[in-house]
Amino acid sequence: MVWQDYRSSTDWNLYGQRVAGDGSLIGQNIAIDTTGTRHQIRPTVAYGADAYLVAWQHYTDNNL
Repeated sequence: MVWQDYRSSTDWNLYGQRVAGDGSLIGQNIAIDTTGTRHQIRPTVAYGADAYLVAWQHYTDNNL
């Protein structure tokens, strides 16, 4: 799963977490984008047998 997180208290960042079929967590949170360059929002994830793909919208003042 992936989500946007404000744990830095300055910017939204993206984190992920692998989850087993029974709902238990696998490992720790994964920092996906913590660049602190404005906001990373609306994350989504796709997965296959051997790989994960995470995409998101990168919001800046130029998007206004």
